[in-house]
Amino acid sequence: MWKATWSIVIVKMERFKKRKAENHVREYSTRNMNCLIMSEVNAEQISLKSRQK
Repeated sequence: MWKATWSIVIVKMERFKKRKAENHVREYSTRNMNCLIMSEVNAEQISLKSRQK
């Protein structure tokens, strides 16, 4: 009985960790995408400024 509940708890913890890791990866990739987009926009603005001179 006690071992059965313990294994269920472990399984739930593993699932929780996995879900948390997936969310972290998703968050990280969206943050990276935002960084890439921002750096591209900045690069475009810089090149426009240098062209105007």
